[in-house]
Amino acid sequence: MYRSLHPLVLLALSAGLSSADPVITEFMASNQDSISDEDGFKADWIEIHNPDDTAVEMEGWYLTDNASQLRKWVFPTASIPPKGFIIVFASSKNRGGNGQPLHTNFALSAGGEYLALVKPDGTTKTTEFAPAFPPQFGDLSYGTAASVSQQTAIGLGSAVKAKVPLNGTDGTSWRQPAFDDNAWTSATLAAGYYNFNGTSAVNLTPRLGLDLSSQMGGVATSAYLRVPFSVPNASLVTSVKLRMNYDDGYAAFINGTHVASSASAPAVGTLAFNSGATTQHSPLEDENDYEEADAGAAIGQLVNGTNILAIHGLNAGTTSSDFHIEPQLIVTTSTGGGGEIGYFATATPGVPNGGPETLQLPQTVTFSRAPGPFTGSFSLIITGAASGQEIRYVMTNPGGPFNADVPAPILTSMLYTGPVTVNSSKVIRATVFNPSNGQSGVPDTAQYLLLESGSNNNTASFTSPLPIALIDHHGGGGYGPGEPYKTSFLHLFNRGPGGTATLNSTPDVFTRISQKVRGSSSAHFPKRAYGMKTRNDQGENEKFELAGLARANNWVWYNPWKYDDAYVRNAFMFQLSRDMGHWASRTQPAEMFLNVNGGKLDYNDYWGIYVLTEKIESGKERLDIESIGSSDIAGDNLTGGYILKIDRADADETSWQTPTAQAGSEDRIVVVEPEQEDEKPEQIAYIKNYIAGFESAVLADRAGNWATRNYQKYIDVPSWVDVHMLNSFALNPDSFRLSSYFHKDRNQKLKAGPIWDFDRGLNADVDSGAQYGPRQWNGTHFDMSWWKQVWRDPEFIQAWVDRWWQLRDGPMSDANLNQIITTMGNEIGNTAGARDVAKWPDNSPEAGSYLGEIAVLRDWLTSSNPAALGRTHWIDSQVPGPPTASLASAKVSAGTTVTLGGASGGEAIRYRINAGDPRPVGGANSNAASYTTPLVINQTTVLKARRRASNGNEFVPFPHDLTTRWSAPLTRVYLVSEDFATAEDLTVSEIYYNPGDPQGAESAAGLEITSGDFEFIELRNTGSRTVNTFGIRLVEGSPFKDLTLEPLTLAPGEFALVVKNKAAFLVRFGQGLAGRIAGEWRDGSLANDAERILILARDGSTIHDAIYDDIANGGFSLVDSGGWKKDVPSPGAVGPTYQQWKDFHFPEGGPAAGDDGDADGDGAGNLLEYSRGTDPAVVENQLAFSPVLTLVNDDTESRYSFTRPLDRPGTIYQPQVSTDLIEWSDIASTPVSTSGGVETREVILPLGGEEPSSRFLRLKTVAVP
Repeated sequence: MYRSLHPLVLLALSAGLSSADPVITEFMASNQDSISDEDGFKADWIEIHNPDDTAVEMEGWYLTDNASQLRKWVFPTASIPPKGFIIVFASSKNRGGNGQPLHTNFALSAGGEYLALVKPDGTTKTTEFAPAFPPQFGDLSYGTAASVSQQTAIGLGSAVKAKVPLNGTDGTSWRQPAFDDNAWTSATLAAGYYNFNGTSAVNLTPRLGLDLSSQMGGVATSAYLRVPFSVPNASLVTSVKLRMNYDDGYAAFINGTHVASSASAPAVGTLAFNSGATTQHSPLEDENDYEEADAGAAIGQLVNGTNILAIHGLNAGTTSSDFHIEPQLIVTTSTGGGGEIGYFATATPGVPNGGPETLQLPQTVTFSRAPGPFTGSFSLIITGAASGQEIRYVMTNPGGPFNADVPAPILTSMLYTGPVTVNSSKVIRATVFNPSNGQSGVPDTAQYLLLESGSNNNTASFTSPLPIALIDHHGGGGYGPGEPYKTSFLHLFNRGPGGTATLNSTPDVFTRISQKVRGSSSAHFPKRAYGMKTRNDQGENEKFELAGLARANNWVWYNPWKYDDAYVRNAFMFQLSRDMGHWASRTQPAEMFLNVNGGKLDYNDYWGIYVLTEKIESGKERLDIESIGSSDIAGDNLTGGYILKIDRADADETSWQTPTAQAGSEDRIVVVEPEQEDEKPEQIAYIKNYIAGFESAVLADRAGNWATRNYQKYIDVPSWVDVHMLNSFALNPDSFRLSSYFHKDRNQKLKAGPIWDFDRGLNADVDSGAQYGPRQWNGTHFDMSWWKQVWRDPEFIQAWVDRWWQLRDGPMSDANLNQIITTMGNEIGNTAGARDVAKWPDNSPEAGSYLGEIAVLRDWLTSSNPAALGRTHWIDSQVPGPPTASLASAKVSAGTTVTLGGASGGEAIRYRINAGDPRPVGGANSNAASYTTPLVINQTTVLKARRRASNGNEFVPFPHDLTTRWSAPLTRVYLVSEDFATAEDLTVSEIYYNPGDPQGAESAAGLEITSGDFEFIELRNTGSRTVNTFGIRLVEGSPFKDLTLEPLTLAPGEFALVVKNKAAFLVRFGQGLAGRIAGEWRDGSLANDAERILILARDGSTIHDAIYDDIANGGFSLVDSGGWKKDVPSPGAVGPTYQQWKDFHFPEGGPAAGDDGDADGDGAGNLLEYSRGTDPAVVENQLAFSPVLTLVNDDTESRYSFTRPLDRPGTIYQPQVSTDLIEWSDIASTPVSTSGGVETREVILPLGGEEPSSRFLRLKTVAVP
């Protein structure tokens, strides 16, 4: 894309300013993927720097984007530390101070506008962009470069001297610059070895310049390395950073001074020639990834000329399969002079800006032909340079020295002078340069792949009913198990309007990727699975929307082979999990071409059907839990979010075996998040202790015959039931021992899932466990580790029974299962299926065709043939279903009778009416009514009934004699003199999606709650009839899991509440609202910026389908008062009371909370602010709220009108009249109109006659309890 050049507007500093004044050093006006505010919103931001040696108080300073309004936004209480920074979000949210994030009352214009930082005098500007800063671009910040220069003094390929010490004769003298290392081995970085005495999980052999396997393998755990580097003028050095990629540990010294050690290194004073790393640490696979340490302790030891970085490399053991030391040393020096202004290649909010070399041009190149395949020679034109600029490029053939890692152009690269002829596969990388100062734009890359258009192996005419993925390594060879990520290119072709994707076309997505083989046993299949990370042109992670899946950068290419000849087993189970309300990876099948040999892309590069799959990871578009960071080591932050799995552990994964549940097993508890390179000891200790607490509790509960169920304090039982059901339903032989995931969100219980890896389930062709027919259980599913314990709890057994029959009316219905499998099969079809079989004969369908294989799987799932029951009907025959009722839920007349049935010999039917479940906790004898005669319905009735087996005749639905005396429940709702609610009856009246943090009693309630637990959605009956909420659905994914509301009667004007966490909600808003709660969603949270909410009535009509927007920030609710606006949350009411309003805005009380308190100084006290619905922290124009006086009818009467919001139950508006301004009398007003939740009222006074010559009118606002 071409970005036009605009003249740079210089930073203007007013004369006579002290050097200590704070200044704007950086800002971003088009934030797409930079920092987020506390609401998760990508707001514009402004960085202010305090250059002084003492802290500066900013209260009373101003920021403005209007040259004629210098006092537009005033700083509240805020301080900038010495030499420090503060970030102000230009979000228009107008809040912050007292330690809270700062938000201005304006946003920045990416098109360019005025910006200034103004001193408290309201006139003096310490920084000014006038008349306007230039146009801004996505994720490029703009500001003043530091007067420094940054150089990479040591990096990959730097010279190194090395020795593996076998005794201590060198002592510590080898760390000193003067040490004689002439006898040491000479080589280049990196140093290490791989695949010694075994296969390394990560293999970075291509990056090694020094192989130490013969010197260290089986012999030593230490290696000494000395790396020389040059510093021209040591007095100008301002910072030194050491970046390390290592396995397993290191200690680093510069000129003999210790500057950094890994966490796995022994204390410096104890280091010896035979020291080893205390723990294992795997190297980072990506060539751009390092762990960074501040090596500033060496600045005073640096000398002009040659200096020495000495590294003591440490391995965890002599038999370790690998060792790696790869340092990078970044030295920053002062250049003097004033800072240059421009665009930064990498934004650095809150930390010092880089030097001039970090500035970049905003111009990017444009290629006349989009990247992708071609069949004939063409001329490529490259544009984008402005006046005084030039374009330089690098162009390579497949299999060259770089493969897909084509370097960025430099000033000496090929100068673009005219069209470039492309007649074979090429990669071209181009950049705009300013030759006068060396600044460059962002490089851009295109790959052009020549297709085979001849009669043999033709690809030029290839089309597919699926998206097409073309992955090319530019002649770099294949991807082998254990090899690191390799840079490649992805060309993705989506289906067009006709439902067909075409290879010989412009790809919908072209991007750089990193790809490697993934999986355990599957890594050695002929058809391998791949892990893929999407990158930008600089090799950094970048999110893409691929084939309709949500934006992300971490992906899996699943490889259906041999076991899964239907190609959909994973996708089918993931969709079923989502239908049940749990996140699971979304998928998209595609046909893949994998070109690893360079040259033309021909049909030999066809790789078959792959399934693009979302990787399990935390994130809003993935598993929606809080990501845990390296600073989350205490308090609530330490409690989540963790992702764990039971699996075989890789070398770069932290894992352990628990003494009770996993003893003697090869499988371990593996930490997926946080990743090993980011985890902290406090985090691992916390999650280990949590798991140990759960195990101890469940064992004690079982030993006590379930008199207690303390284990439920640790785990989320519904998720465990569902994950078990999905795995046992699929007869998955790997269940609960491999790829068995769990996750724990912040302040939440441990949940089972997401589910993963079903290629050997669902009647897969080849596997001893999966050959089970559909009419049996896999007994190990009920007798493994943790599951063995929870399955002995009668409540868990009953929960499984109840959930199965609940799901049979929805996600587990034959209709839904058949629809999923049929749709997925038809999408792939016989043509693509046959192509995959031709490439991979092991996928040959036993049923004769691909769709025949789909039909076999469909029968296995849902066949109702009594002689060959499918999976669902066989489970129905085992798990006791609910009793029957002669009448479905309906509106009925008083006197209607209902007959219950379905009980067999020795069974009874127990029921309750409007009183909950007839089965008591634990399943003991019940005092619920026994059904004997038909029931008469005379009023609205919620009926719940179950079958109950007699003693000695318990139901035995599961293996290992796991029994229950109770069937699943029957629920019927019969409405008398009311109706099931439809879209015409209800409206969403309030959304509380960004609550404030727990306070006081809320934190002390012992509920382990976070701010998100207070979320709610309020439904109001705005119709004229009494209705019931039974059957109303909040649709899955919009915004959380599918949720059907419980029955609740709503008269006109009454409310129903749907809450995230009922216990938390009632703590904040009062127990009196418990009876208004019709649903609780628990999983997932409402987004803090914008999200769709879709609510359907029982008849399918749409009650609500809209995307709310981020206007209810800072703990406010979004309320509908004839138009959406933010307000104080007031569930179950038409608006907050005056006391609720004061408690919300002034939680500390005091004079500021009084009726006349005026926090914003706009002349309106709190009572007036409340009564008219305005914000006490926002200045309003008082004239906008003045009453209007109108004379009509030839001066015979006067009409005085005023408005009042309808959602202020805590005030009364009382017009009054006086003739002397002393005595005032109340007068009546009448309503005139209502619009947008605001009522206009009118007072009429006659004129003339005996009326006094002067009368005065006023509007009195009165607070009511």
